[in-house]
Amino acid sequence: MGITSQELKNHSFTVKSLVLYLKNKVENDDILTDIWISGDVNNLRRSGAGHCYFTLDDDNHSIRCVMFKYSKGQSLLIDKTRFYVHGKISVYQARGEIQLVVDIVYPHGVAQSLIMFEELKKRLEEEGLFLPERKRSLKKFPQKIGIITSSHGAARYDIETVLKRRYPLVQVIFKFASVQGENAPLEIVDAFRFFNQVDNIDVVILARGGGSVDDLSVFNEEIVVRSIFASKSPVVTGIGHDVDISLSDFVADHHASTPSAAAEIVVPDINELFEEINQYSLRMENICLSEINMCTDNLLSWTTRLSSRGIRIDDRKMLIADISENITKSLNYQMNMYVNTVEGIYNHVNSLAPDKILKRGYSIVQKMSTGNIISLKSDVKKGDKINIVLSNGDIVAEVNKN
Repeated sequence: MGITSQELKNHSFTVKSLVLYLKNKVENDDILTDIWISGDVNNLRRSGAGHCYFTLDDDNHSIRCVMFKYSKGQSLLIDKTRFYVHGKISVYQARGEIQLVVDIVYPHGVAQSLIMFEELKKRLEEEGLFLPERKRSLKKFPQKIGIITSSHGAARYDIETVLKRRYPLVQVIFKFASVQGENAPLEIVDAFRFFNQVDNIDVVILARGGGSVDDLSVFNEEIVVRSIFASKSPVVTGIGHDVDISLSDFVADHHASTPSAAAEIVVPDINELFEEINQYSLRMENICLSEINMCTDNLLSWTTRLSSRGIRIDDRKMLIADISENITKSLNYQMNMYVNTVEGIYNHVNSLAPDKILKRGYSIVQKMSTGNIISLKSDVKKGDKINIVLSNGDIVAEVNKN
């Protein structure tokens, strides 16, 4: 079948114009400019400029790829290994070849985990677990705090240090659980069940230090996320470091970047409270002085006005002076009452500090296995190891008789 001159004219290209036409079509396609592909990396070559060139193969098909320096995950590339890559299709003009410009790579197993993470996140989000309006506020002055973390991790000691420094009046109850490994999800769920049965828990902290993606994967488990959602008390998470975000963080009432930051969120700073008390005291003193000065100025003003009219007011001046003196005494008395009240509050709060109580001969007895404070004889049994906290140190003992 022949072709007419008009058809030849309508479909005629130079090599350059054809390559540019293909490049324009490919690089403006919504799908081809944002694409994920799974395949085996082969023929990997790194240039002196830091770029990587390779082919991505799958089922006897391949496509040339280029990944420029500083692209995410470039250092992970290994020849003859399966990867999940993201990029855009482009046309290399010099050879008229289709190629994939890669900007992100993940090892295939990690990529599958990310896909599962996004799918679970989307499903839980649709159920309303992450809604901002269901987030609960925290008490300004908590009395009892529950903490779920590892018994031997750094997170435990970081939290204890912050709480003792900022607000030593609060009671802390630990429920230790594994924070990584196959047993961790069920142990964390059991810990939340435990705190749901404890009365008057003001807030629960779920925390662990930093780790790899695999180490932190327990906090993306659905049963852990749902146990946080079902917690009777507000939950604050402090998991990993600043860059680590888990599904537990999304569902928690409040999220902190580290365990220490979580502890700072849940309690006030007692030194700041003392400073507030001092500020209130100064403010009351200034108000009283201002009232006294205003009354004195009013009396002097009336005295001057009456004297200017030639009225004999010596007796009235004395009366006014007596009234002024009485007002001054009354206001001074009220001001002293306010100051004494503030000092009483300050001394009372200061006397409740644990170190003051311990110096008076008292001690704190904790169960070694759980860290819980022992308040009843029935809390221990023979053979239990206990820790006795005194004003100048701790004593470890064992119960020989109950």
